[in-house]
Amino acid sequence: MKEKKFLILGIIVLLGMFFFLGKSIIFLTNNQHEETRSSVNRTKQSFRKETFFSRKEEASKKDTEQTKKVDQIKKIVALSFDDGPNPRTTIQLLKILKEKKVHVTFFELGENANKYPEVVKQAQKEGNEIESHTYDHQDLAQLSTDEIQMEISKTDEILKKIIEKKADFLRPPYGSVTELAARLINRPIINWSVDSEDWKTRNSEQIFQRIIGTVYDGSILLFHDIYPETVNVIPQIIDYLYEQGYQLETVGELLNHPKDGKVYYGKGDSRFAA
Repeated sequence: MKEKKFLILGIIVLLGMFFFLGKSIIFLTNNQHEETRSSVNRTKQSFRKETFFSRKEEASKKDTEQTKKVDQIKKIVALSFDDGPNPRTTIQLLKILKEKKVHVTFFELGENANKYPEVVKQAQKEGNEIESHTYDHQDLAQLSTDEIQMEISKTDEILKKIIEKKADFLRPPYGSVTELAARLINRPIINWSVDSEDWKTRNSEQIFQRIIGTVYDGSILLFHDIYPETVNVIPQIIDYLYEQGYQLETVGELLNHPKDGKVYYGKGDSRFAA
């Protein structure tokens, strides 16, 4: 009888142990699951944070790059001079341009270039563009086909003899050009978008005020290197343009060396002759 009691008691104890062991296993398993979930959540949170900061850093980098690109964009203008060369004023202007390290475009009259070829050579040698302004400054709209052709070809021959090539561009006197003249010119025709009106005022201060009141990005500025009043104010104009953040280029550089026989007034502004 006692043995029976001990057996029952042993079974009860054994069952209790199994019950306790089972509870412990369940508890440990739940803890492991909880720790795993916490670890996964921490990893997710960490990943989200890293992704957030990575995206923020990438966005910041893009903003910085965009700002740099904006900073790199410069305002550009081209200075051009008509009716030369002149043995006195053009030489004085070339000295100024060399000191200021500026290159410009000279639209030469064939008859003047023929008289002063050394001035033309010096201008080209110092990095300036030499282009045609016809032979003797006649209004092409008032000439016959033969007369227009003579104005063009005669100047081409003179310039080719001096600088070993004909002009890439032609500026018609008074900016006057017809569809017929454009066909005969058969190259880019360069007019202007900012007129210094030096030909009208012959006054250095008024020339300066005219420029600062009308210049804009992409414009072609018109001057005449035959007037002392113009040449005298050019250093002041160049300094002003630099102070305003302008970059000074030749007409060819400003317009990216066009080949079409259109009439060009400035960067992004070209039209067919009417």
